[in-house]
Amino acid sequence: MPDVKTTATVTLDKATAFRAALVRNRVQLAKGYEEAAVEELYTSLRQAHTTITQAIADAYIEEPKDWSYDKLLRTRRLEDLRAGIEREALYFNDSAREITERYASYAFMRDAEKIAAELGALGVRVPTGFIDMATVDYFVNYPINGTIFGERFAQLSATMQADARKALINGLVQGQNPKVIARAVNKATDIGARTAETITRTTIMNASNMAHSVIYEQAGITELRILAALDADTCAECLVRDGKIIPVAHAADITLHPD
Repeated sequence: MPDVKTTATVTLDKATAFRAALVRNRVQLAKGYEEAAVEELYTSLRQAHTTITQAIADAYIEEPKDWSYDKLLRTRRLEDLRAGIEREALYFNDSAREITERYASYAFMRDAEKIAAELGALGVRVPTGFIDMATVDYFVNYPINGTIFGERFAQLSATMQADARKALINGLVQGQNPKVIARAVNKATDIGARTAETITRTTIMNASNMAHSVIYEQAGITELRILAALDADTCAECLVRDGKIIPVAHAADITLHPD
């Protein structure tokens, strides 16, 4: 284990040069994983939209001008249609949760390897053999603002299903044609998808930040300097924290990229 005082001094004294490396790391790795995850999210959403649109079209028992809400209700197709749409919303959220966990795990492992290599270039040797899947799962699922990302997706799922159901019923009661109703339902799921994107990006960035903290602690470093990207996407809270020095032991309890 390297000398704690020496290690911390080396890292903090070279903060300016190290900052550029960290920001490049954030852009090249964590940001790349965010974009790849979001692309998969919206691929999953498009599949859900296709299924929902087809289900609504199939539920109409006559030409749009001849159908009625009561008739649809009497054939019991309304309940089947509503349940089908809710299943698609649930499927999207399950898919979003799996995508998020996968890419957050990638970000943690790759960032841990990269930060260890960058510290090695400064003469600080870091053991990385301790990083197994149990360790990755623990830090990927570390609570953000008191909740783990799976719980946030569960909350989103309930909201998304309720919004889709409301859009469906409103369209049916108003006698709208299948295409109009499908667009309204899909719009409701779009709103949920944007929330899912925020959860995903935050989870992946948090995993990246956690990887840095874990490797620093393994290196015997006792303090960290918070380094914001300082770009157009930097929020006010991160901007205020930029440059602050905190104990490594407390890093996991600070949300560095709040949503």
